[in-house]
Amino acid sequence: MRKFSNMAEFAAHVGLSRCTVSFILNDKWRIHNISPKTAKRVLDLAEKYQFTPNYLGLAINGKVKIDVAILLPKNVYDHHREAFFRLIDIIDANGLKYLIMQLGDDKNNRLLIERLYNFRIDKAVVFAAPIFAGHDSYDWWLQTTRKNPEIRFLLYDYRINCKQKGLVWPENVHITGFDALLAYQDIVEYIAAAGYTSFHLFNASKSHPAVQHSRKIGLKVHAHGKIVGETNLFKIGERIGAQLAKLPNPRQVAVFIGDDTVTISTVKYLLERGFRVPEDFAFISWDGLAISEYFLRTVTTLEIPHTKMLSYAKNFVTGNDCEQSLIVTPIIRVGETMPQKKCVSP
Repeated sequence: MRKFSNMAEFAAHVGLSRCTVSFILNDKWRIHNISPKTAKRVLDLAEKYQFTPNYLGLAINGKVKIDVAILLPKNVYDHHREAFFRLIDIIDANGLKYLIMQLGDDKNNRLLIERLYNFRIDKAVVFAAPIFAGHDSYDWWLQTTRKNPEIRFLLYDYRINCKQKGLVWPENVHITGFDALLAYQDIVEYIAAAGYTSFHLFNASKSHPAVQHSRKIGLKVHAHGKIVGETNLFKIGERIGAQLAKLPNPRQVAVFIGDDTVTISTVKYLLERGFRVPEDFAFISWDGLAISEYFLRTVTTLEIPHTKMLSYAKNFVTGNDCEQSLIVTPIIRVGETMPQKKCVSP
């Protein structure tokens, strides 16, 4: 199949001017009095040769408007994947054009900001939680947003913690997210209220907020470090399951894993080896994925309130008035893996 590298080449093949072909492909042929027959011929050929306009080039030249950029980190949480596609649906439903760009190190991100200017994009949605997880990106983003007041940024799923308390973002930065410290406290207190006096915490250090709050209320924590050498979430779950299976005479053991997919894999591993959930091992998780409601044991999990945050994001991308921030409150969705009251083994 023949390929065309630009509009001029395609127009020459069609036998029309570049402007005429551009009007047709951008659905402006009616207002320029181009005949339906000519428009159909161009559109049919464009479909045949799978030719689409170079929107980035058109954007640089100011001939087409890209309404919003979506900035994604390299590592995206599972619940962000669901939110991402829902955000795309919102953007498409409002007839907006978008560009997806991947975040990286500071050098890469500086080039990314330059591209926003080159493409004349004045709004960007940043999936923020993975970016700030290491606590070393605040200063860079604070300085960058201050230096670029022409671009409005939405920090989506922004986690408020000790490092972020007291930060004052400039007026061009909008925020929707929640207080992560309070969310961890809710999880720890749920475990205690369910009747457990201790729990196992995976993929976390002894300085984790859940550990700190547990000490305050007298709840013992067995903190297990990160699973090294493995990135597949299902495999991580199996390795956690193998660790738990080695515990001597496990009965009424509470476990907190900060990921629904890993939790589901761990539960599956243990059930296949004859352990009972929640009688032997009870699990509470963090994400609120839809799939966690349909697993063979519905997962007790902290549900990230994406519906409210996406409603706020819709107002941002469509240019409707919205407050500079929307702070939401996650809720614990009670499932079978850890009921509100501890299951007593016979």
